[in-house]
Amino acid sequence: MTRRVFWSLPVIILSLAGILFSFMLAEEFYFGAVSLEPGERLAVFGQVSSGMCGDGFSFMSCSTVSESKYSTILDIPVAVYGLFFYTVLFFLAFPVFFASEKLRPAVAVAFFWTTAVGALLDIVLLLISIIAIDAVCPLCLIIYILNWLLLGGAVLCLRQYRTHPFRLIHTFKIIYMPAMVLSLVKSLAATVIIILAAAGLSLGTGHYLKTKLKNHEIQKKNNERERAIEKIIKRFFKEKEMDIKILPMMIIGKPDAPVTIYEFSDFLCPYCSKAAAVIEELVHDNPSTLNVVFINYPLDKVCNRFIKRAMHRGACLLALGAVCAADQDMFDKYQKTVFPMKLKHADRKILKHIATLSGLAVPQFEQCMDDPEARGQVMSDIHKARSYGVKGTPILFINKKRYRGKIRKNILQRIIDMELKDMGKKR
Repeated sequence: MTRRVFWSLPVIILSLAGILFSFMLAEEFYFGAVSLEPGERLAVFGQVSSGMCGDGFSFMSCSTVSESKYSTILDIPVAVYGLFFYTVLFFLAFPVFFASEKLRPAVAVAFFWTTAVGALLDIVLLLISIIAIDAVCPLCLIIYILNWLLLGGAVLCLRQYRTHPFRLIHTFKIIYMPAMVLSLVKSLAATVIIILAAAGLSLGTGHYLKTKLKNHEIQKKNNERERAIEKIIKRFFKEKEMDIKILPMMIIGKPDAPVTIYEFSDFLCPYCSKAAAVIEELVHDNPSTLNVVFINYPLDKVCNRFIKRAMHRGACLLALGAVCAADQDMFDKYQKTVFPMKLKHADRKILKHIATLSGLAVPQFEQCMDDPEARGQVMSDIHKARSYGVKGTPILFINKKRYRGKIRKNILQRIIDMELKDMGKKR
C-alpha cells in the first residue's frame, strides 16, 4: 500500500500541474492581448505567465502562438482541450493505483495510451509551432514536458503491474465485460463520470474566461464613455458665457427656472427631432428648475441668407408656423406635432394640416402666417443665432454657455445638476 501511494502521488501532482498550466494557457489565450488599466487584473496567474511567456518579438512567445490560427480547434482554444486531457488523467490516476488487483493493470494500460496519444499530439503541436508559426510558447513546452513525464510514469506502472500496453482487447474485457453486471455498471458509470467531469471543467472554464473577457470589454467601453462624458462636461464649464438677448416668445417649462436651455433648431432637421425628445424628457424631470427657449434657425435659403444651397425646403414656413403657434400660446403643442411627423419638406397646405392637428385656431394662424411682423421674428432669430456662432442645428446653450457634445439626457442632466449645485439650488 505504501509503495502504491509513493507511485501515485507524483502522477496525481503532475496531472494537477497539467490542469494548472492549461488554465494559465487558457488565460493567456483570452487575456494575453487585452490592454488593462493601471492596477487592473484579469488573469489569476497573469503575473506568473507574463514572466514566462516572453514578448511578441521573440521566438519564445506565448502571444504569437495564441494569436495564430492554430491556437483553436473548432473555435475552442487548444488550452481548453488540454484542461480536458489532464482532468481525465487526474481521475484515471486513482484507479491506476487504488483499484482492485485485477483492475489496476487494465487501467494502467488505458492510462498509458491516453498519455501516449497526448505525447504524440504534443509533438505535432510543437512541430506546427516551429515550422508554421515560427514561435514556441513556453507555457506549452511546460505542458508538453508534464505529459511526457506522465507517459514515463505510465510506462513504470506497466512494468510494476507486469502488463503489456498492446493487450487492448484483454484490457477492454477486464474493465467493461466483467462477470458481474454490477461491476459493469460501475465501470461504465465511472467512465461517463470521468468524461463528463473533464468536459464540464474544461468547457466551463473556457466559458468563464470568455464571459470574463466580454464583461471586461463592456466595462472598458463604459469607462471610455464615462471619460468622454467627463471631457464634454469639462469643456462645457470652460466655455465663456455669451450675452444672449432673445425675447423668449417660444418657451417650454417654468419661465423663472434657474437653468435655461437655448435650443436653436430646424423643424426639418432629423437630429433636431431627437434633440427635442431629449429636452422634453429633461423638462419633465426638472419641472421647477429648467426651462427651454426655442429659437428658429431654419436651414432654408428662402429666409436664411446664410444658406447657400437648397437644403430643407419649407423649413422657413415651419419656423413661421412656430411663431404663429406661440402667438396663440400653443408652441409646445405645435412642436410636439411637427417633430414626430418627420417631414421632408413643407408647404402652406401641410402647415394648415399641422395647425389643425395642434388644435390651433386655423383662421388666426393663417392670418399670422401672412403678417410681416411674424416673418420679421423669424429673420430676427436667424440673425441673432448667427451672431452667437450658430451655423447648423441643433445647437444648445445652457445658461448662456455653449454645449459642444452629443445631445444625450444623462450628460445634460449632469450639467443641469452641476449648474444647480453652483447656484445652491436643488432639483
